[in-house]
Amino acid sequence: MVLSALKGVGSILFKAEEVKSLFLYLLDRRSQHQSGHDSKQILTTHETQILCLLLEVLFAVEDQTNFGSETFEALLKALKVDGLSHEDPVAVMPCLTALQNLQPVFFENLKNDTKDKVFGLLISLFRAENLEIRNATRDALLRINVHASTFVKFIELVVAHGDERGNPKRIKRSENLNRDNHFEEYFGEHPVSSILVSLLDILFLMKNVNERLCLLQPLCQILSKLLSDQWISGIVCQYNKGSSETLDVPSFVKETQQLVLLTLKDIIDTLQSGYQDNLLNNGNVNLLINFIRSTEDVGTRNHGLSLIASLAKAFPQLVSENIIDLFVAIGDAVKQEDSHSQHVMEDLLSVLVPCWLSKTTSIEKLLQIFIKSLTDVAEHRRVTLMMYLLRTLGENSLSTVIMYLLYTLIERGSHSLSKHKKSHCVLSLSAMSQEWEYGLAVNMTGQCSYKLWFPCLCKLLQEIKVHQKQVLLPMLHLALQFILLKLQDTELRFELEAEEAANSIQNSLGTLMEEVVLCTVSVKDKKGDISGDILKEVRNNSNTVLKIITGWMHASTYFKGITRLLEHPEGLVKRKTLGILCETARVNNMVQNKQRKARKLKRSSLSTALQVDKSSCPYFSELCYKILELIDRESDTSVKIAAISSLETLAKEYPSENPAYSKCLATIISHISSGDSVTSSGLINTAGSLINVLGSKALPQLPLIMKNMLQRAHLVSCCPSGKYAHGSPRTDASLSNQSVSMLLSVLTTIQVIVQKLGEFVSPYLEEILDLVILHPECATQIDSKLDVKAADVRGLLTETVPVRLILPPLLNLYSSATKCGDASLSLSFQMLANVVGTMDRLAVGTYHTKIYEHCLEALDLRRQNLDSLKNINLVEQSIIHTIITLTMKLTESTFRPVFLRTLEWAESEVDQSTSKRSMDRAIVFYKLVNKLAEQHRSLFTPYFKYLLEGSVQYLSEDGVLISSKRKKKAKLGDDIVKYKDSLSGQKLWNLRALILKSLHKCFLYDNDQKILDSSNFQTLLKPIVSQFVAEPPESLDSVPDAPSVEEVDEILVSCLGQMAVTARSDVLWKPLNHEVLMQTRSDNVRPKMLGLKVVRYMVQHLKEEYVALVPETIPFLGELLEDVELPVKTLSQEILKEMETLSGESLREYL
Repeated sequence: MVLSALKGVGSILFKAEEVKSLFLYLLDRRSQHQSGHDSKQILTTHETQILCLLLEVLFAVEDQTNFGSETFEALLKALKVDGLSHEDPVAVMPCLTALQNLQPVFFENLKNDTKDKVFGLLISLFRAENLEIRNATRDALLRINVHASTFVKFIELVVAHGDERGNPKRIKRSENLNRDNHFEEYFGEHPVSSILVSLLDILFLMKNVNERLCLLQPLCQILSKLLSDQWISGIVCQYNKGSSETLDVPSFVKETQQLVLLTLKDIIDTLQSGYQDNLLNNGNVNLLINFIRSTEDVGTRNHGLSLIASLAKAFPQLVSENIIDLFVAIGDAVKQEDSHSQHVMEDLLSVLVPCWLSKTTSIEKLLQIFIKSLTDVAEHRRVTLMMYLLRTLGENSLSTVIMYLLYTLIERGSHSLSKHKKSHCVLSLSAMSQEWEYGLAVNMTGQCSYKLWFPCLCKLLQEIKVHQKQVLLPMLHLALQFILLKLQDTELRFELEAEEAANSIQNSLGTLMEEVVLCTVSVKDKKGDISGDILKEVRNNSNTVLKIITGWMHASTYFKGITRLLEHPEGLVKRKTLGILCETARVNNMVQNKQRKARKLKRSSLSTALQVDKSSCPYFSELCYKILELIDRESDTSVKIAAISSLETLAKEYPSENPAYSKCLATIISHISSGDSVTSSGLINTAGSLINVLGSKALPQLPLIMKNMLQRAHLVSCCPSGKYAHGSPRTDASLSNQSVSMLLSVLTTIQVIVQKLGEFVSPYLEEILDLVILHPECATQIDSKLDVKAADVRGLLTETVPVRLILPPLLNLYSSATKCGDASLSLSFQMLANVVGTMDRLAVGTYHTKIYEHCLEALDLRRQNLDSLKNINLVEQSIIHTIITLTMKLTESTFRPVFLRTLEWAESEVDQSTSKRSMDRAIVFYKLVNKLAEQHRSLFTPYFKYLLEGSVQYLSEDGVLISSKRKKKAKLGDDIVKYKDSLSGQKLWNLRALILKSLHKCFLYDNDQKILDSSNFQTLLKPIVSQFVAEPPESLDSVPDAPSVEEVDEILVSCLGQMAVTARSDVLWKPLNHEVLMQTRSDNVRPKMLGLKVVRYMVQHLKEEYVALVPETIPFLGELLEDVELPVKTLSQEILKEMETLSGESLREYL
């Protein structure tokens, strides 16, 4: 109670000298007890309480000016607890009283050196062992105001003391001792490590320190010292000398570093962005960078990174100057997977990236550094960091991020190949899609909507072309693989099924198509060290991408994209674009078929066929005009040819009534006559395709197209006759590929014109027929394709053009055709036969006489023996075919006069002076008779009655050739003409073979025996049998169509055998059998063999009916069985066996 009362008295107590002396006395005794000099004079509890009371009174005095220096020294003694137990009340209670009553006003009134000493004691007490003291110290520090200069002074003192301890060479010993005394004066025996940590703790605690900014450099100095092994070793050495324990250096360093970093960040965070004062410099930033690189502790590194983020906010310009080194330094930090590290990294990126962009607009170096640091980072962590970086950079940078991911992969693969000298392919292009960089790009886009990443595919290809020229091919290889993978994205395909989404990406589809085309062109022939397989794969991938996106594109988008590509200055791009256009157009029908099948199966298909409808028609027209512009103005021939071909393809695959086609046709036609043959050929083909689409709308251009087209044809074709005779200077029999192409184009276009405008081609028929008949390229089988196409045109002309229009020019072509040769003439009659085949009854009645007379005139060509006709047999076959075709349409009443007119022509006298009939006419006549009998069969058989007399005459042994009109007036002996000329003998041989063939057909089809009655049988028998002994000509080479001896023998046997079969009477068989058997007694082998063959024919066909003739035949067989010629003997034995089989008995006994 007394003490409490004294406390209430206040500062008056210290005016009494006895109180002041008591206060100092008690402090001295405490100090002596603390130092251990007088352990017996320890303060009692009451004395301790008195001391504490006086301390409270002292701190309560408002005016301390009356106190001397010994009073302030007493205060310092009260705060010292060194040497005393942390549980001793003598040590604790006075110290607590001083701390608890230390007020800001009291502290401010202290002298500077006293303040420093008091602050030094507070630093020592901040980490005292006694908890109460620590808490009281903390509270006291928060109450008083300590200027930043005081902190600077103590920081310098600690740093200097550490330098002295760490320097093994003490040069200025007196100065060092002075610094040691200063440190001990403030901190006593406390180790530097403990004081430093406490100082930093206090600095971090006291947020209200005046002029805190001046602490930045001292703190950076501490951080620098903490990186010095020598300085730290000095701290350790000092600690070990004063303590029996060993300093935990890593923990000390870690704690100290973190406190410095936290304090620096706390100070810098108070600054506004863009602070202008030069508080920090590049050296400080480099110090932080080196610190982050050197530290291995995750938490410490995170504090450093957080400090960097604060620096970037306050000093963006300073950080920008060291931004590259900063990003290199934070590489290891991205490997940490804990959430705090991730948060720190995200905050850091959010401020560093803007600093980077303020320094340079290019983010390539940033991405290279950042991606390189992700090598050892877990996959999910990579995605998180890259997505945060992307959000910081802006979503428009997605394409650049993907590009540098792929570039890093390529670079790593190239480095591995170079390192291993290609002995081991560590990373091949085909396997790169399995690497983490590629997977990271895929995963990043997987976390974005297709609305973000799909447009970036176009930018990706653009940036690769611009920035990655050195590794263009491998980059495009990976990029196209990546694009193909993303085109399979489930979200994208699902959204594309909705019309709204399909419409929203049309512009991106068009741009992507353009970029893929440009990239494909850019890698042409740029293989480098990459194999041709990679180049092929790049092209295949690009084609696949084009195929997919084309199927998703609207027609208008596709046409616009192609049009823009055709505006590219490079010819290679134009050619590639035109090729893609053609390919797309060709597969369009396939897509349509697939869609129809899908609809039938009720399946949905994302691919759509490109159709020229109302919405896309303007863009299609614009495309056509652009192609037309290339044809009209392009100087590059290859581009022009590609443009011509593409226009042709468009006309084929997109037939419509688009007015652009009419304009295209007019321009195309005007260019046909100019340019080389290849270009002209393409123009003609294109004109044909356009006419096929336009139909009658192309009629105004018909005169010009026919004129220019035929002129080009005659420049490459040589014609020996006709309107354009010798139009081509070509003399070589072969035909160049260009000439073939030109003629094929002309013929194809003519075919289209005839199909579409057949009613209007009559003015040009003569020229068309001239080309397809007279020109040897189209008539003489020089080229198979030309033959087929010319035949198609000829057939189409006869089917399409009316008879009244085509017949006159076709008949007028006769004289020219005879000059051009047998092939042309034969083709003209083949066409005439086809025309006849299309004629109706009215046309037959109108034109049959004219046609027949024309054919009859042509049948005389054998007799005329023209030099131009090398193969008269070929010509006659076509003429006879025409006549047969015509006769098939004639009635009995119209056919009879025509046939009799032909017979009269064949028997007419060619030379009136000799009254001689022409054997050539007879040959061709009996050729005609053979065909008539073959076609009309039994209907024609009755007409043989007009031929029997002539046939017998020609078969007669003497070969009478006298006209039947003069036969009655001339004596038989005078009128016989003997042919001594070998050619006449060959012709007679040929004629007789034709007569025998005709008679065979007559007998074959004479079912009612209208001709082969008994009288005619007897008339014909001997002339026919007489041919057994007729000698064949010595040579048959002069008559190419003359039959061989074997052929004539076969005809003769067939004729007599069929004669016997048709007679159907043993009365007629006996004389025939007798005449034949008598020929076997000839000395020559040929008659014997012929006779035996006829007998065998009769045996085989008459069968049992021949048994009646066996008795007469047996003697002759007996003679022949003894013949010296083995063939005769063998055949006789065979016949004998067959006869025995028929009779059922052995006939050898009758021999």
